[in-house]
Amino acid sequence: MELIHQARTSPVIYSPVFSRDDAEVPFNCKISHGTLADAVTCEDVITFDVQYPPDLKIDVEPRYKDGQIKEGEDFFASCNVISSNPRTDNVAWTSLLDNFQVDPNNPLEILSITRDKAGEYMCSAENTYYDGTTGNTEEIITIDVQYIPVVVLDESKTVKEGDAVSINCSTFITEANPAASEFQWIRNSAVEQTTDELTIYSVARSDAGLYSCWAFNYFYDGSPGKGESTTELVVQYGPEVSLESPLLPVTEGSKVTINCTVDSQPPPFKYEWTQIMKDGTVNELGEDMEYLSFASVDRSKGGNYTCKATTKFYDDMDEDASASAELVIHYSPDIVDAVDKVAVDKDEMAVLVCKSDAFPDPQFKWLNSTGGELTSDVEGLQIAEKYEDNLFISTLTIKKVNSAKDYGRYDCMAYNEIGTKSLQIELVPITIPEKPTITETSVSDTTIAVTWTSGFNGGRPQTFTVKYQNLETLDEAKSTEMKDDGSESYTYTIEGLKADTEYAVWVLATNTKGEQEVKSSALKTDSKKLDEEEVPLNDKKEEEKGDQGVSEYALDDETGDKKKPEEEKLLKPDEDEKKDEEKEAPASPPHDEPPFMKNGMPAENENEKEDKGTEKEEPEAETKIDDPPTDNKDDDTKGPRKNEVVYAQLDMAKPKDDKPVKEPSTEYADIDFARSGQPTAL
Repeated sequence: MELIHQARTSPVIYSPVFSRDDAEVPFNCKISHGTLADAVTCEDVITFDVQYPPDLKIDVEPRYKDGQIKEGEDFFASCNVISSNPRTDNVAWTSLLDNFQVDPNNPLEILSITRDKAGEYMCSAENTYYDGTTGNTEEIITIDVQYIPVVVLDESKTVKEGDAVSINCSTFITEANPAASEFQWIRNSAVEQTTDELTIYSVARSDAGLYSCWAFNYFYDGSPGKGESTTELVVQYGPEVSLESPLLPVTEGSKVTINCTVDSQPPPFKYEWTQIMKDGTVNELGEDMEYLSFASVDRSKGGNYTCKATTKFYDDMDEDASASAELVIHYSPDIVDAVDKVAVDKDEMAVLVCKSDAFPDPQFKWLNSTGGELTSDVEGLQIAEKYEDNLFISTLTIKKVNSAKDYGRYDCMAYNEIGTKSLQIELVPITIPEKPTITETSVSDTTIAVTWTSGFNGGRPQTFTVKYQNLETLDEAKSTEMKDDGSESYTYTIEGLKADTEYAVWVLATNTKGEQEVKSSALKTDSKKLDEEEVPLNDKKEEEKGDQGVSEYALDDETGDKKKPEEEKLLKPDEDEKKDEEKEAPASPPHDEPPFMKNGMPAENENEKEDKGTEKEEPEAETKIDDPPTDNKDDDTKGPRKNEVVYAQLDMAKPKDDKPVKEPSTEYADIDFARSGQPTAL
């Protein structure tokens, strides 16, 4: 470059803008003075060192066009310095995703790249100028990591049979690069549909199963990527029930199992069993059983069995269905409602009835007392059979009874292939009834209840008569009648009786031929219970003590009478009161006192007797009664005494008395207790 400047004395100044192209290019400077005769020229050559930052170029493999790469492949990139003045001090790679220096070395290498490595990467180069400043150059490359679609279907989809279902696969794609562009729905290795949405307009139970969605995208090199996910289509449907039971009849005593087989989705949550017996009776057999099992089946288990199964759908709606099967049980005949004695008079018609329950149907055979078979072919006989009230009935009719040959024993045989059962019937003349049998009695203070069973009525309708009599007053017996209604037993309650009194009770059976009676042992009514207001003060105190677990009197082990515990003492009455009582008390024949009384007063206990030794006993107080006591050997069985009412009110054991006695005189019929706790005559 040549610069020419003409001037007298001023300096020549040149300030160009240099570029890297001017480096090492020579600059010539010439100065000429044109006024001189001989021109004077001054010339110099200058060369400039133009410094600049590094020039960079990033090179990738040709297959990674525009930085595109498939996930899992290895990525390589080099950062080349094309030119630099001064020379480059440093070259480095930095990820702009996190501003992290990826690789201080060059080239950049990422093995088996993953999608999280996608993004921008920067190569930077640096040099230092002559004045200490730095030159810096940066180049950026974008890595596009491509990968297959990520499909995440729901684990299952539940619908009811007959409903429509739709599943859109594209809505379940969470990631894809590039985006999915093709879809296939696969079931059992076969393509069902080629759209992103699987649609079934009316679902059948056969549609249930596993469905896979395949989503396709295409990478930079044209190769396809496939992502897939599987869901289960659950088709719910109501129950279909069938019963598995023995096809052939079973014999009574066999083991039988009836299975309730149910096809439903979901399985039933409840089973209900019912049995309809031969007579129409419906039995509820319970729930939550998939089968019924009988270890030893009997005839009562025969009939029609129904199993009802209930299924609950995902929307909490229920649906049930049922099935029935007949359980046929073979069993040998049984004789029911047996009448083993029939009575008719001579020349009357006799009808002998034989009823049987059996399956299969029984056959009947009638035999006389010598074992000969009877048929309708025999003159004067007629045999008929019928089915009524679930029973097989055979009747033998003797049109006119002849005493010489017709009275006696007859055998009815009912038989089938399982077994045989016989009934013996005795044909007798009409007679009086058999004696009733008293089976139970019970008493209260005013009632006696008697229960009895009847015997054979003798062949004529019978009535029952209940009679009873007071054994103490020996009043005339009273009676009441009851009809024989065919019951197994009868009970009659006699009311309005006197407390603590013995009665005789009879039961008579009567027909037109006569009567038979049965008499119970003497029955004694209970003692009368006092009302709360009638209980004397000392009795109430005893009850209070009894509530506290303390009884003033104990029972004698031998006599059953009440006695005072040895460790307690009864207070003796004041002497003045005792004397007054002796003066007022009328004379009466001497008799024994109750075990806990002495001379009309509470006795001292055994300890007190031992302590006092020779102390004399008080003379016995006399008691007036209407009739003298009965003369029994046992002292405890003598007639009423002065203190009898006292211990009756105390609910103590009274002396045993097998004979009726009269009430004590009214002077001592009522007893009161003073606060001292001693009996006082009123």
